[in-house]
Amino acid sequence: MNKILSKINIAIDFLMLLVFVVTGFSAIVADKILPRGGGHVNIFWGTDKNGWLNLHDRSGYIFIILVLIHLGLHWRWLATQ
Repeated sequence: MNKILSKINIAIDFLMLLVFVVTGFSAIVADKILPRGGGHVNIFWGTDKNGWLNLHDRSGYIFIILVLIHLGLHWRWLATQ
């Protein structure tokens, strides 16, 4: 892997870690911190449960895209194994 692809790989790996943490944290907030059911609005860090679920969904999609890019960068290695 040349220097440019190596730097891109490091950036993708870092972004994958960051997005993975956001996805996991938003899942914990939506499931464990904010209560289930309606009737009242609860807010955590200025965002309601729907906002946390939207963040969780979108960060999950971004994570999938980053994993596909990561696999593409390593395709030659994967194909020879």
